This record gives sequence, C-alpha cells and structure tokens, in this order.
Amino acid sequence: MEMIDKVTHANAVRFFRFDTMWENFKREEITVGALRVKARAKDVNTAPKSSGGSRPAADERPVTSGDIMEMMKAHAEARETEAA
Repeated sequence: MEMIDKVTHANAVRFFRFDTMWENFKREEITVGALRVKARAKDVNTAPKSSGGSRPAADERPVTSGDIMEMMKAHAEARETEAA
C-alpha cells in the first residue's frame, strides 16, 4: 500500500509541499470518485477534452514507452522541418 500511495499521490504531495492538505481533508474526501461526485453536484463538466497532439495507435493495446518515444521523435522532426 505504501508504494501505491507514493506512485498515486504521496510523492506529488511531498514535491509540491501540499502536506497541509491532510489537515483540511480526509483521504476519502479527495479520491477521484469523491471529487467527481462533488463536481457533478456543482454542474462542473468533467468530460475528457482533447488537447490535440498525436492520435493513439488504432489497435486496442496499452501505450508503451516505445510508443511515447516514437511520438516525441515525430514531433521533434516536425519542429525541425518547420524551423528549416
């Protein structure tokens, strides 16, 4: 459980110095599910939005680090082409 906490939130809390967050909220009040319920109650639209960028591969498989490296390479090459 400790490793899962570090990966999901504890490292970010420490890095951004949000330690006081635990003084103001119980853990179960700030889970993704709990925050979505609060958002819906206030009519906040939580639908995913695209920011542009590369489209995912057509096949239904998990994205790999190799996929990410290929996307970064393609974007870098496009920038170099635009700059030339």
